[in-house]
Amino acid sequence: MNAIEAAAEAIEQNVGGWAPDNARDLDTFLSSLPRLFEALAGSLRYVADRLGSNFPVHPSIPEHLNDIASTVNGMSDYAGEAHALHRVAHAHELERIEEPRPGEQMWDVGNN
Repeated sequence: MNAIEAAAEAIEQNVGGWAPDNARDLDTFLSSLPRLFEALAGSLRYVADRLGSNFPVHPSIPEHLNDIASTVNGMSDYAGEAHALHRVAHAHELERIEEPRPGEQMWDVGNN
């Protein structure tokens, strides 16, 4: 298995197979989602720089990889919007989770 296949498999297993345990877990997942695209973009830039300076490849190859990296990096901003949407759509629920009233756990009827 090459490096790209291993990375794709890791994403499929760790992201594609993920399911939230609760609202906080979903909030954390969505807030972390931009990091996935940032990591891919940074990695592609690193490979492009290395190929361009250390390997006998045509300059169009690292240039194209840098273009891909820029596009993917733009996806991190778009991915961040998922977290903002979640925060707005579930503002009331998240407020109750993050700032519970004193003794509120006594009134948890969600599992009854």
